[in-house]
Amino acid sequence: MPVPWEALIPFGLVTVMFGATGILLNTSKRLQNQGKPGRSTCRPVDCLELEAPSLSGLRRPQVAPLPRPLSLT
Repeated sequence: MPVPWEALIPFGLVTVMFGATGILLNTSKRLQNQGKPGRSTCRPVDCLELEAPSLSGLRRPQVAPLPRPLSLT
């Protein structure tokens, strides 16, 4: 029995749309993360550091260490 090729057009469109959505979502997440891939897992200590408020407002942790208070030295 022959295959009705017109019936495969919606399947192709849905496949292309899922692919485009995945690519755009990945690109958006990378751009928000300064071009670095996202973290798949993180240790509890790292999660606490990521949740701490940052000075720059970016999602990645601070690069330069914060100055220590004088009471701790």
